[in-house]
Amino acid sequence: MKKLILSLIFILSLSSAAMAEDLKTLKEKRLKIAEKGLKVANDELKMGTGSYRRIAIWSKRHLDARFALAKDNKARLKCLNNYIAILKGIEEEAMGLVDAGALTGGDVFEIQFHLVEAKIALAKFKKTMKKSTKK
Repeated sequence: MKKLILSLIFILSLSSAAMAEDLKTLKEKRLKIAEKGLKVANDELKMGTGSYRRIAIWSKRHLDARFALAKDNKARLKCLNNYIAILKGIEEEAMGLVDAGALTGGDVFEIQFHLVEAKIALAKFKKTMKKSTKK
């Protein structure tokens, strides 16, 4: 009986390790897809067939994928700051096109919404980091 229990524990530990590895592989696959999606969205925008909305959406997906793979809070903080910088650049570019009459405000609102959401996430993350360092 003891051998059976030890065997079951060993098998369960192996399956847990395999599931953890599968999860990491899936997270890496998600990042690769997000990178490709963001590249396609950027390429489509350059060709005149894309939109800033798609850039904003794929940028968020890319952030989520990178954030999930970040090894520590410093890396997560860097992900959020990079995402905010990208959105600010996109917003500035889109605003220039709106001012020139080449783009409607819908794309800009999408970008601005994502930008505010990112700033909220950054503020919450920093607050959480402060709380964890105080303990």
